[in-house]
Amino acid sequence: MTLSGRIWFAPRHGVRVLRAGYTLIELVIVVMVLGILAGVAVPRYKAALAGVQLEAAAKQLAADLRRAQAVAQATATTVVLSIDPATETYSSATLPDVDRSISTLSENVGARGHGVEIVSSIFGAGTEVTFDFRGEPAEAGAVTLGAGALSAVITVNETGLVEVSL
Repeated sequence: MTLSGRIWFAPRHGVRVLRAGYTLIELVIVVMVLGILAGVAVPRYKAALAGVQLEAAAKQLAADLRRAQAVAQATATTVVLSIDPATETYSSATLPDVDRSISTLSENVGARGHGVEIVSSIFGAGTEVTFDFRGEPAEAGAVTLGAGALSAVITVNETGLVEVSL
């Protein structure tokens, strides 16, 4: 006999013994419910993770564009940031890498995982952003990053303002 998840056993001597526990059917039902919840939650978790990775990649690229602009102004030189959608990378031969003090900037957006990629880069007729000594770009343009159905656009306008649209 079961009563509130407890099983009563009646041994031969007429004394009832109370043992706490769950039946096999109750455990199977709990495992099935947990499986259904996991089946619903995992795809949503993956989509949310891809969105976070895309946002992080877009903000990192925007920060690197702003830093290239600031270095061009501070050193009164031209700084070029090359963006290559085919290899999903962007780099600059004149901009130092803040993470590695002995090298120049080179980022692989595709290495971030979760399907983040450079979809397109259009600055005038090319894919390079060139900031002059005043920090103004030679051409306005945009870079589009994508992760599945999600996308982010990083724009650089004529005055050098860098904006991220998610």
